[in-house]
This record gives sequence, structure tokens and C-alpha cells, in this order.
Amino acid sequence: MSTITEAEKESNSPKGKGGWRTSVLDNNYEVLVVSNFTLYGILKGNKPDFHSSMSADEAKVIYEKFIEKMGKCYTSEKVKAG
Repeated sequence: MSTITEAEKESNSPKGKGGWRTSVLDNNYEVLVVSNFTLYGILKGNKPDFHSSMSADEAKVIYEKFIEKMGKCYTSEKVKAG
């Protein structure tokens, strides 16, 4: 594993040249997982239509499995759901 310098961490913003140089793992950041039910919505006129979307019960199972897997792959205390 490579050592990340403070200068590299400071340049780790999208505004910095070269894009992201370090990861969440490198920086020991917390992760907030937020569900986004609008990903499968389509517009019908001015209103979104979610009839083709997965049911809330099915989607919740997948969302919770994802959070569980994130906790296993990373530090579970640093993975939050919202």
C-alpha cells in the first residue's frame, strides 16, 4: 500500500488538476449510502412515472444487502445509511 502525502490529500478535489488521487479507503472517510428511487423514473409530461420501477419491498432488500456488503468490505462503523 502506498503512502499518501498531505499535499496529495489536499489536491484530492475535482477542482484539482488530475482528478481524484486517493480513495475513501486511503482517507479513512465515512460513507453515506442514500437510496435513489428516481433512477428508473421516466417523465410523462411534467410528472415522473415510476410504474416500471421495482417494488419498494424488493428494492429495500437490495439496498440493505448493499449496505451490508459495504460494511463487510470497509469498516462497518464508517458506513451509514440515509
